[in-house]
Amino acid sequence: MAKANTALFAIEMTCVEGCSEPLPTFSTYSKADTWLRQRARTAPAGGAYDKHWFRIRVDGVEIYSGRLDLTRAHVASDAILVPHIRRFVATMVKQKRATDAERAELFQRLRIEL
Repeated sequence: MAKANTALFAIEMTCVEGCSEPLPTFSTYSKADTWLRQRARTAPAGGAYDKHWFRIRVDGVEIYSGRLDLTRAHVASDAILVPHIRRFVATMVKQKRATDAERAELFQRLRIEL
């Protein structure tokens, strides 16, 4: 029988532009994406964006951090963070700044299927 993953998983958002209130921490990508879709409704018009930094921690240890440029187009996105992470890591592998094995290990730690 497989052992359940009980590690504490947290996605911490930080707004760089477009907000001033403290931002929530999320326990799943789905919850973070729902919140981001709501925020996207107030993103600037005309192709502009609001910058959001995010950190993903497992058991308090930062595993990944990145920047998301949130646009109004994100309102219609089913998923936001996982595709964003996938694109960035794929670019790193293509540029030979990471290996396929490193990608696999990172995705396992981030709870992202290959």
